[in-house]
Amino acid sequence: MDSFFQTKGSFLIFIIMLMVLPMFEEIIFRGVIFNELRSNIPIVAAVLIQALIYGLLQLNPVLGTYAAIGSVIYVLPYIWTKSLWGSILVQDSCILGLFIFRKTGVKDILAGTGNVGLIILTLAGIAGILAAGYFVRKNSAIGKLKGGFYVGF
Repeated sequence: MDSFFQTKGSFLIFIIMLMVLPMFEEIIFRGVIFNELRSNIPIVAAVLIQALIYGLLQLNPVLGTYAAIGSVIYVLPYIWTKSLWGSILVQDSCILGLFIFRKTGVKDILAGTGNVGLIILTLAGIAGILAAGYFVRKNSAIGKLKGGFYVGF
């Protein structure tokens, strides 16, 4: 993915990375794996196990750690709304945010601030995710439904 950000990748590749790949990942990991786990074990265990599987499949310990954390973040909108669209939107937003940060030079500015800038950015990101999740859950008709989980397409 780094090479794409550093070169003038085609717009088609960008669209595929932003739309198609997250859809497949969400269908597989949240729609199939998480749902299967959720039907057999407590929700917290299901969240952690699907995150571990997602992280291990990255085949890189550092990337896998970030992917596992991201997987926990991606599953929350799915739990709250009972629709994969929330998870897809969060993952698309993360990819788009990375792209914008790299292309506009914000990444380099943050790297120059050391840990303080990264901690502030992380806390702001967590606050934004929680606020968005609360808003979606509070205002979504889907989020107010009772019962089991479904893929939601």
